[in-house]
Amino acid sequence: MQAVLSEDFHANVKWIERESRTTYENARYSQALLAPAKVRHIYLVTHAWHMRRAARAFESVGIKVTPAPTGFHTLGRAARMSGAYLPSAQGMYYTSLALHERLGLVGHDFKENDMPANGKPSAEATTAPASAPVTAPAPKKK
Repeated sequence: MQAVLSEDFHANVKWIERESRTTYENARYSQALLAPAKVRHIYLVTHAWHMRRAARAFESVGIKVTPAPTGFHTLGRAARMSGAYLPSAQGMYYTSLALHERLGLVGHDFKENDMPANGKPSAEATTAPASAPVTAPAPKKK
């Protein structure tokens, strides 16, 4: 994302979060990086299929989100008519994305249930690693 913002949009990137391994960690570490600048509202850019879970993660750490989804996918008319109901590798891929996101939402709900009664994460939950410099990266394909 840093390269796209710098090269395509000639924007200066102020924060880069590189330590996270999950969407929830990205939200926590980003919140820790943005808090000193009093940034409490972001445009969240991620794939459309990932937006619901990503927005929930960022909002759970106190960052207000304006969704800016990308990567929409629709089938053409011919595909909807003839081959849409037959098994395919592409269909399996999209099924795996849907399952991954659904399981991620369930996992996130468990994390929210572990939060203190006030709904805010504890201080140690919002502390980023010392080496973390935020541009929220797109989720990694597995």
